[in-house]
Amino acid sequence: MEKKGFKIISDSCCDLPKGYCGENDIGIVPLYVAFEDGEYKRDFFDFTYHEFYQRMMDHPGDFPRTSLPGIEVVDTKALTVFQGLLVKEAVSAGW
Repeated sequence: MEKKGFKIISDSCCDLPKGYCGENDIGIVPLYVAFEDGEYKRDFFDFTYHEFYQRMMDHPGDFPRTSLPGIEVVDTKALTVFQGLLVKEAVSAGW
């Protein structure tokens, strides 16, 4: 793919397939998810959606907790993939 003067970076809640993100050079910043065991895992990187929903079916009373990445994670991600212009949009339920 031809390099452009910008890079698309989204959070992992965008639900784009990994293959599509790779083919289109889309950077993903993970949402962190933890279950009762307390271990936070990165959405999109450490588990699949199938594994997530299977866990919820297998443990119906164990509700997941989520956490946004710290700004240092976002900035590090942007710095490692950024070549020119980066436009950040806040994640909002109002979109």
